[in-house]
Amino acid sequence: TAKYSVLTFLPRFLYEQIRRAANAFFLFIALLQQIPDVSPTGRYTTLVPLIIILTIAGIKEIVEDFKRHKADSAVNKKKTIVLRNGMWHTIMWKEVAVGDIVKVLNGQYLPADMVLFSSSEPQGMCYVETANLDGETNLKIRQLCCPRARPDLTERHPAQEHSVGLRRCCIHRTRHQAHADTSSDNFGYNLLTFIILYNNLIPISLLVTLEVVKYTQALFINWDTDMYYIENDTPAMARTSNLNEELGQVSDIHHSRIAPCTSDSCDFNDPRLLKNIEDQHPTAPCIQEFLTLLAVCHTVVPEKDGDEIIYQASSPDEAALVKGAKKLGFVFTGRTPYSVIIEAMGQEQTFGILNVLEFSSDRKRMSVIVRTPSGQLRLYCKGADNVIFERLSKDSKYMEETLCHLEYFATEGLRTLCVAYADLSENQYEEWLKVYQEASIILKDRAQRLEECYEIIE
Repeated sequence: TAKYSVLTFLPRFLYEQIRRAANAFFLFIALLQQIPDVSPTGRYTTLVPLIIILTIAGIKEIVEDFKRHKADSAVNKKKTIVLRNGMWHTIMWKEVAVGDIVKVLNGQYLPADMVLFSSSEPQGMCYVETANLDGETNLKIRQLCCPRARPDLTERHPAQEHSVGLRRCCIHRTRHQAHADTSSDNFGYNLLTFIILYNNLIPISLLVTLEVVKYTQALFINWDTDMYYIENDTPAMARTSNLNEELGQVSDIHHSRIAPCTSDSCDFNDPRLLKNIEDQHPTAPCIQEFLTLLAVCHTVVPEKDGDEIIYQASSPDEAALVKGAKKLGFVFTGRTPYSVIIEAMGQEQTFGILNVLEFSSDRKRMSVIVRTPSGQLRLYCKGADNVIFERLSKDSKYMEETLCHLEYFATEGLRTLCVAYADLSENQYEEWLKVYQEASIILKDRAQRLEECYEIIE
C-alpha cells in the first residue's frame, strides 16, 4: 500500500503537488517573478514560501508513507504454507509466486489472489471475510468449480468469481533593475505585472495550513473513541490524511431492507403461527414444511464441537433461521456434496441437493431444488416478501393471512422473510436443467443468463 520508494519519492511527490491548482498557480507566479522586466517584487517573494510549503507537505507524506511501509513489511513477513517439490514449506507472504499451491488454514488470511483448488468442507466450499477489502464482516461463499471432462485437454476454462479469493482480500531580497521603466508601455508586461501584484489575494499560507489541519484531523480520527471497536480491540485508522474532506460529502447511508445483519447476535423470533406444532393441529403439515424449508434451504455448513453443532453461515440471518428451526425440533445435522441431512421431530431425513440458486442483492431471494426422502422433486425458496408474492400461483393458500402477519411483524419492528415451495415434475426439471447447464458454461454475460434461468424455474 506504500506510495513511494527512495528513488520515486521526489518525482512522484512533485508531480502530485504540481497537479494541485493552488500549487500550479503559485509556481507560475514564482516563475514570472524571475523575469526582471515583469516582476515589481523580489525574485524569491513567492518561491521561498512555496518551497517551505512543499517541504512541509513532503515531510507529512514521508511520515505517512513510512507508516504504510511498516504495515506492509509486517504483512509481507507473515508466514504461509506452500507446496514445492512435493513437500509443504513455510515461507513468507512476499515469497509466494504465481503458480504456487498454498495451504490456508481456518482463521488465516489469503497471502495473494488465489483460485480455490480444494477444501475440507463439503462441495468444495469455503467461507471468506472481505472486511479488509470492502468492510463487509459477513462471510462470503467461495466454491471449487470443476469443469466436466472433455476430449480437448488444451481447452481453457475461465476462473469464476465464486472460486476466486482476493488478497487482503499504510524570497528575501529585491534586485534593483536599471531599466525598469522601459517596459511601462508594453501591455503584455503590464498584464503579467498585474497578475504578480494581485496574487496575494490567495494567501500562500493557506496551503500549509490545510496540510497541517488534514494531518491533525487524521490524528483525531485515530483517537476517536466513538470509532473504537471494543470486542476486537480495533481503533479507527486513517491511512492517509488527503481524503479527509471526502468524508464530508457523505450525507446519507443507504442499505437494503433485506440486507444481512452485521451483528453476530441476530436471533430468530418464533412467529405466532408456530404455537401449535403437534400432529393433531390442523396446520401442522404446513408448519412442518415451513420448518423443513428453514432447515434445508441455505448454504450453512455445520461443525461439530463435541456434542454441540456450530453453524458456519455466510450471514447471521442464515444462522439465525437454522438455529430457529433447531429450537423447534428440525435440526440441521450434516451436509455432503449432494445432500442435506436433518433430524425432524426425532427422525433423520436426507434431502438430495440438485441445484442451489444463489442469493444476490438484485434477486433478493435464494432457492434450492431438492429431492425429498419420498422421491418428490421440490423447489424451496426464501426471500423478501415482495419478490416471493410476485411468484406465487393464484391459488396459493394463506396469502391474506400472511400479509396480515407481515404487517403485524413490521409494526413490531421485526425483520421479516417469506418462504414458499413448489413441487416439480421430472419432465419440467429435465427441460430446465438443459437450459441451466447451457447458461453455466457460456463465457459472456454468464451471471445475467443464470439469473434469467433461475427466474424460469422460480
